[in-house]
Amino acid sequence: MEMNIAILNEMKEKATEAFLNTKPNGVVFSNNRTGERFPEPEGLCGFAWLIIQDNRSLLNWFKNNGVGRKHWRKGWSISVYDLVPNMPPHMSQSYDRKVAAVRAAIAVLKQHGATGNIWCEDRLD
Repeated sequence: MEMNIAILNEMKEKATEAFLNTKPNGVVFSNNRTGERFPEPEGLCGFAWLIIQDNRSLLNWFKNNGVGRKHWRKGWSISVYDLVPNMPPHMSQSYDRKVAAVRAAIAVLKQHGATGNIWCEDRLD
């Protein structure tokens, strides 16, 4: 696979579409003392990253183009914020939306023949 700006732009486009079109699993928080309930339609808060390992040329392309940073353990980490640069503020905390965006970007890479260990790393906040 020969990575290029066109593929990066496609990754961003598909990630943004997935982010905007994902319907989060809403949650309701409640105050045990007062019984008051607080619905949160955007669901739980969290983070997601696209991780690349065992594909040096792909990793180097992102590194040389200033996309992402060194993963804490091994490889390269690209934040969902790099993939969805104009994230609407009222949606920016949604774990479901962020995971969907990263998975969409991974699908683009794989469609273009990317190999190695490429996955979505996520966590709840």
